[in-house]
Amino acid sequence: MSNFFTDQESDTIVKVISDIESSTVGELRLHIEDLCPDSPIDRAVEIFNKLEMYRTEHKTGILIYIATEDHKLAIIGDQGIHSIVGNDYWEYIINDMKSKFATDSIYSGVLNGVKAVGEKLKEHFPEKRIPDNELSNEISYGKI
Repeated sequence: MSNFFTDQESDTIVKVISDIESSTVGELRLHIEDLCPDSPIDRAVEIFNKLEMYRTEHKTGILIYIATEDHKLAIIGDQGIHSIVGNDYWEYIINDMKSKFATDSIYSGVLNGVKAVGEKLKEHFPEKRIPDNELSNEISYGKI
């Protein structure tokens, strides 16, 4: 799978992620692939581990996972953020994103989801960290 968004859309998503991470100790990634034959949560956990998102000092890594052709979506957070917001919050964001996907676009749904997750990171983990970025902010695509 190649880039799912236009260059401008990708740049905007990465910039929003970078802006969020500049004012929190959280790390946020977006991974998109075509197919997810199994549970999206299980696949998101697999991607989370392959991207080594557990390697954050405060255990605040968050992955938004989308399988475009299978219409599957999952959000998982490492134990630091998940212990605060829990499954209900992730489900709320997922439902909001799905609503945007249906009525507007995948891009707007993703952008809203990223911003919503960022607000929780800023609320609960507002410390600015040095270095500013523990993990890449780039959108990852395809099977990894």
